[in-house]
Parts: sequence; C-alpha cells; structure tokens
Amino acid sequence: MLESFEISNFRLFQHLKVKKLNRVNLIVGKNNSGKSSFLEALEIYASNASASVLFELLESRQEDWFSDASPQSGDYTDSPFRHLFFGHKLPESNEQGIAIRASSIKLCIDVAAYQLVNDDKERITTRHRVNDLKITEDLSNLEIYLIVEDFDKVRRICQLGYNLKDIKRRTFRLFDLQKSDFKYTWQFVSTKNMSNKKLSALWDLTSLNNELKSEVIEALCLIDQRVTGVGFVDDTSNGRDRIPLVTMRGVEGERPTFADV
Repeated sequence: MLESFEISNFRLFQHLKVKKLNRVNLIVGKNNSGKSSFLEALEIYASNASASVLFELLESRQEDWFSDASPQSGDYTDSPFRHLFFGHKLPESNEQGIAIRASSIKLCIDVAAYQLVNDDKERITTRHRVNDLKITEDLSNLEIYLIVEDFDKVRRICQLGYNLKDIKRRTFRLFDLQKSDFKYTWQFVSTKNMSNKKLSALWDLTSLNNELKSEVIEALCLIDQRVTGVGFVDDTSNGRDRIPLVTMRGVEGERPTFADV
C-alpha cells in the first residue's frame, strides 16, 4: 500500500505532495484541478513508466493530434510527450523532468540525447549519452529519447518525434515496448469506462476465482439488488466484441447489462 505520494513537473503539477494515503482515498476538487492527472501519475508509477501506459494517456486526451497544415519545428520539441510535462514543454537534457515518489521510492522521466558511435572493426554501433545538451544545438548526429530512471537503472522508453504513430511503430519494433517490471497491480477505469473487450478479458480472469466472482456480483448489487449472476457472450449478430449479460432475481432470461430492467 502507498503511504505517501509526491509529484513534480507532471501536467499541471509543478509540485504536489500528499503526506498520507490510506487503503481507500477519496479525491475531490473543482474542474481542471488535477484529479485525473493525479490518477495518471499513480498509473505511471504503478506501471514503472511503461511505454504502453504513456501512449494510452496521450491518446485518451487526444494529445497525439497534429495537423499537416500547422507549422512544425521539425525536431523533438514538438513531440506529443511534451504534454506530460509541466507547462507542456520538454525539459533540456540537463534539466529535471517528471519526478514521482511514493514513500522512499522515486521514479524520474527525463529527456536524454545519445550519440551514435560506430566501431568499424567490429561493425557495431553503440549509443553514448550526451550531457548538457541545448535544444538550439545541432542534433543531426544525435538521437533524443524519453528515458526513465529508477534507482541506478536507466531505461530508454522511446525515441522522440512529433508523430505519435511513428513513435509507437518504432517503439514496438525496436523495443517491443520494453516490458517494465510493474511496481503494483492496478486497474484504471476512466470516465469513458472500458471497452467490452477489456472488460471481458478481466472477467475471464476473475471468474476463475469464486471469491473474486462473488465480490463482483456484490458490487453489482449496489446498483441493483436483484443481480444474481454476470457473464460475457459473443455478439456475432452485430459483429461486435463480447457483451456483458446479467441474470436478475424475478426477471426472466438474461439482460444486457442494466438496460430496460
């Protein structure tokens, strides 16, 4: 369980520190006060800054959008990842980026430049990190990466660019999303809910455990006390993914979720 949480240079938080967390925490605030950003920071921390999670956060807010008609600087400063940083601006390679600390464990997301060095004898290309890089310098012989630092380990998340689709494609090909060691098991449910595909996959895991299955049904009973069972079935007639059905006490047959009950 997280006992405290601290965020620096993430989204609208230049610095935020929550000194004490409990097993259940209620987060309240006005619109645009950072409630969603706080949850996103928790998800980044729990996933150990997984590339797939960072991609999903940008896409969920449509921050991957760009227009061919709009002028682009042509360098990494236009990368959609800038929206994750305070002020929507990527830091210099020698500046502090995003820092997330839970209790005594700190996770940092920064920008780093690497120079390609060729060894003609062994025909090997290696990357050497370049410190104190300025955005105004010539970057033609450098590669700019988003990196994560955890304790003494440094991991390259992805190479920066201004088109998220290109970044994603390169990341899948070169790094295979560099599966990070998750710090915690978590589940983030956005205000838009989840796709039926993801819900059905989670239910398949839950339904194998009778205790968890009972907890899910108990939770559904908070919405309607008549619920006695739940399951997912194929919706081949409409060409859609599996859809959830519930059985209810006093109601004949299965019903799709809670429609018309």
